[in-house]
Parts: sequence; structure tokens; C-alpha cells
Amino acid sequence: MLDGELKGLLAVLDESPVGISISRRADGLVLYANRRFSDLIGVALGEIVGRPAHRFFVDEAQRLRLVEHLGRKGRIDNVAVPFRRSDGSTLWAMLSIHGARFGDEDVNVAWIFDISERRQTERRLRLLSAAVEQAPVTVMVTDTDGRIEYVNRAFSEVSGYGVAEAIGQTPRLLNSGLMSPKVFRDLWKSITAGSNWQGELCNRKKDGALFWEHATVSPIKDDSGSIAHYLAVKEDITLRKDYESRLEHQANHDQLTGLPNRVLAMDRLGQAIATAHRSGKVVVVMVVILDGIGKVNDSLGFKAGDAAVVTFSQRVRLAMRKSDTLARLSGNEFLIIIGDIEAPAMAEVFAHRILDDCRQSVTIEGRDVFLSARIGMTAYPGDGTDPLVLIRNAHAATSRTEEGKRNSFRFFTPKLDEEAQARLKIESSLRGAVERQEMAVYYQPIVAAGSRRLIGAEALLRWTHPELGAVGPDRFIPVAEASDLIIPLSDWVLRRACVDACRWRRALGQFKLAVNFSPRQFRNIDLVEKILETLEDSGLPKECLEVEVTERLLMGSHNNAKIILDTIRSFDISLSIDDFGTGYSSLGYLQNFRFDTLKIDRSFVKEVGGPASSRPLAGAIIEMARALSMEVVAEGVETEEQERVLADLGCHLMQGYLFGRPMPVADFDALVAATGVG
Repeated sequence: MLDGELKGLLAVLDESPVGISISRRADGLVLYANRRFSDLIGVALGEIVGRPAHRFFVDEAQRLRLVEHLGRKGRIDNVAVPFRRSDGSTLWAMLSIHGARFGDEDVNVAWIFDISERRQTERRLRLLSAAVEQAPVTVMVTDTDGRIEYVNRAFSEVSGYGVAEAIGQTPRLLNSGLMSPKVFRDLWKSITAGSNWQGELCNRKKDGALFWEHATVSPIKDDSGSIAHYLAVKEDITLRKDYESRLEHQANHDQLTGLPNRVLAMDRLGQAIATAHRSGKVVVVMVVILDGIGKVNDSLGFKAGDAAVVTFSQRVRLAMRKSDTLARLSGNEFLIIIGDIEAPAMAEVFAHRILDDCRQSVTIEGRDVFLSARIGMTAYPGDGTDPLVLIRNAHAATSRTEEGKRNSFRFFTPKLDEEAQARLKIESSLRGAVERQEMAVYYQPIVAAGSRRLIGAEALLRWTHPELGAVGPDRFIPVAEASDLIIPLSDWVLRRACVDACRWRRALGQFKLAVNFSPRQFRNIDLVEKILETLEDSGLPKECLEVEVTERLLMGSHNNAKIILDTIRSFDISLSIDDFGTGYSSLGYLQNFRFDTLKIDRSFVKEVGGPASSRPLAGAIIEMARALSMEVVAEGVETEEQERVLADLGCHLMQGYLFGRPMPVADFDALVAATGVG
């Protein structure tokens, strides 16, 4: 069938690295196949030659199209065709077929090249390309000069620039102008040296909007190891940055007013001090205590109180320079930092502005509310260089603004620092004083005028410190009230006094115990319950207790005080107003509050034994109390003349050194034993 010359040619083809087969055109039977063809198909030569070639095609429809094309054109060039191997796997090959004539036979000569690996590579490339194109992150490829050669779909979605608009441009297309040039210098230094760079970039969209991206920029090297391109993969982190910004704002600002809080204020103060140190200027620190918020909360509710705080902060902010800082440290406490001034006295104008703002009413829910402020001021560097010290100094000055006068300011002095340190030591020592048995309850007798029969006693707290010795109530009680230590101390006094009074009542048949209550205690809604529990635990009848308050309570919290006092009185517990006549609007309080006992302050009693002209006032107080069905107790009675005059004026109960100084419980036990029943 084949001559010798053809056999020689086929012998050469048999060594070819390309799979070759020759088949008869008429019936498609294979006349020849080389070893490479056999290896690629995975079928022995004996099973290939003499059999039809079409049995190796996987896609019959494709085979028929190729046969039709071959019939028309006489050849097929480079068509990717899947072939079926003997083990059932698929071989992808590049097929070419040319028609020829050998001797009397019309034949088709076929060449196949294995393209399986190339197909896999192309598939991976297509997959990679689809992944990059559809990735949720921005992908950009540039040449070594930074010219953009490729951007994916996410780039257009994020930036607003189309692919055609970006190609050929540089990444400066997105430059917002808000990043430091050093960032880009560091970026190029890293990638041109063959290293990766990571960082956050604030870019600008086509429409001008800003957005943040976390970028990773890497060099792409060719086969020789030289940098051929740069790849930038960037994630849009605008939402995250916005969330972080909100968290940072919340962490550093007061939620109600939006002002800097203590944390940010300390940072601002540190910056102001550093600036002043370089410039030689002065920084003034003001602590502003806003008074009257408690009254607004009590009368109009906390929402109204919040509105008053916001209004105050807005007014103060308008009165300040933009370079100064106004911060809210706590509920009614603000901090002002005034920098870049030549002398501390220059800050006085700001203090006057703030006080002027306070004198203006605040309209809340249709009602005019008046607030007041106390301002303490201190200066860097004269009063200190540490931020905490300066704030402490300003605090000390607020407590001495014309001895607590409202709508006033005062500069810090070293004497104030000494007082503040002393107060701090007292406060520190007060903590745990009861547990260390440094505290004691003393009792001062209350007697009937004339007979001097023991009627009851006033419970008084006394403190003996191991180093300071006897600490007067005028020193430690204000400190306890300012720090809320007065609450546990008062609770302890009430418990001890009720137990002692119960014992004396059994001995005397009747006994009235007067216990002082602090305005701080009336902030606790459980005060009435606490009093009733103490009475029940001690066994002292309710009518034997007298709750003693001062006008300061009535002035500071009108509505709450009245509700609580009325509730206490409803349980047959007596109410007493102490130091009467030393406060403001005393007569108005007697009309609005129902008291059982009125205590004449010792300042009136002191003058009673003097010229006759000083007696009418005491007499008027006694007559007024009697008209209101109130018992009167004269405090501070020290002489028999005072006792006689007060008795003549109609005062039937007295208390003072003439009848007994405050004494410890053992001495009072002895007094009760000496008095006996009746």
C-alpha cells in the first residue's frame, strides 16, 4: 500500500515529539500513528492503526463541524480539541489537519500538540482575572513610572473614575491634598527598593468626596528579578474610619454638651503649657462651678436641668476665644483653659463675661430659671507647672470665692493651697475613722427652763485623731459633706444615738433625742426608710426622735426637702429647724414647712442678757413660734441671766454650757442616773 520511500519518511516521523497520524479520507481508518500520538491518546499503536480515528473525539458535534470544514477548505489549523484517553481522562490538544495524496490514496495528516497545561494555565488566569475584576477591593497596576495600566471594577465604583479615565494617569489622580508628603516619599522609597508598603490613605473621589483606603503596594518583578510593575491593593475603610472617629469623639467629649471631657481637657492643658513654655506667655486655668442645677432638676426635671447646662455651655463658648478650651468635668463643673496671654489679670475679663452670662435668665419650658457660678482661677507658671496641680489650685479657689458667694471669682493663693492640703488630709483621715474607733457620739442636755429637769439631748459627733488630736466639727463636717462621707457618718450617729436614747427613755420615762441631718442625706430617696429601720432596730419610739435640719437644706432643695420632711412628720417623728434666723427668708420657710420645734441660734441668745434693746428680737421669735404652735429651744445658754430672761420671754426649753457641755455617753449615763425618774 505504501512504497519504500514513504516508509522511510514515516520512520522519521515516528521520532517526532509531535503526535502525528495519517488516516484514509474515504473511511477515516488510521493508516499510521507515531509513538507520540500513541502516548498522548494512551492507546497502543496496535489498537490505533486500522481503526477509525473519530472514536477518540469527545465532542461529536465538534467533530462533525471539523469534518465539514475540512471538506470545504481542505485543511484545519490550530483548533483546540478534547480527546478521550483510554483511561477515561480527557486530553486537550491543538489539532491541525492537512489533506494529502500518497500514491493512490487520499489521506488526512493530523498533528496534535498537548495543551493541557496551557489550558490549565489559561483557566487559572481567567479565574484570577475574574477574581481581580470582581474583587470587593480596589486593584491597580502601574508601570515603573507610576502610569496606570490596569484598574478593576471596584476602582471605578469607589473612586467614580471610569477605566478609560484612569488608564495612563498616575495615582495622583486621587490625591486629596490632606496627606503628608512624607507618606508618599516613604511609599516610593519602599517599593522602589523592592519592599512592600502598607498604610492608610485619605483620597478624593471624582465628585470631590473624601474617602479612606488601607493600601498595600508591592513591586512586581520579571523573570530577571527586575521590577516591571507595581501592584496596589486597596480596601475602602471610610466607614471604619468614621466609626473610629465617632468612638474617639465619644471617648473625649461630653455626651450632653459636646464639650471636651476631662481626658481631652488634660491633653489640651498639657499642650497649652508646652506652648506657653516656648513663648514665655501665661496660661490661666479656670474651674467654674455652676450652681442652681439641683433646683432645676428638682422642680422641672432632669431634662430641664440638662437643657440649662447646655444653654450655659453655649453662652460661655460664645464669650471665649476660639483658641481657648471649654470642657465639662462633671455635672455642674466646667474647666476653661485660656492661653497665650501676657498676665493672669488679663483673664479677669473672661471671668466677668461668664458671670454676666449667668446673671441672665435661662428660659426652660416657658419658665425663667436663674443660675449662678463660682469661678476659681490659677495661672501657669506662677502657681504651678503640672496640669493636675493647676486644676487642684483652681478647685481650691472656687471654695473661697468670697467665702462661697455666688457669681464671683477668685485667684488661687498659696494660703488656699495650704487649706486645700489640710482639707485633703482631713478627708483622707475621715475614711475609716469609725472603724478605727476615733469617732464618738457626745450628748448635750436639753432641759426645762426653771426646774432644769432633763428633757432630752442633742446628739453631736466628735472626732479624736491620733495625730491631729480633737478635730472640731467646724473643720471636719464641711469636708465630710463635700465628699459624701457625711452619709455613712450620719447613719452611724443615728444608730448609736437611738440605742443610747432608748436606754435613757427607760430610765427617765420620757426622752427626746435631737439628731442633726445633713442636706446631703435628703438626696437619697431611701432616707425615710432608713430612719424607720433604725428606730425599729433600736426600739426607740418614733415620737422620741427629732430630726434637726438647718435653713441651708430648705434653701438648696425646696421641693424634695418638703416631700421628705412631710413624710417623716407623717410618722409622728418631730421636725426641728436649727440656727433659726441666720439664713435668708426664714419667715417664708416657716410658712411653707411644718416644724415642731424652733431652735434660737446662740447669736441671739448671747445678747439676751445684755442691754434691754436686744431682747425684743428674741421675744418676737418666741412669740412667732408660739403662734405657729412650735416649741422653742434656746441654744448656747451660758449664764443664769440669759436663762431668766429667756424664761420670762416664754422659752421653756434650753440648751447650753450652763446646763452641761456635750459629754460622752458614759458621762451622760451618769447624768441620767443622777436625775432619776420624774
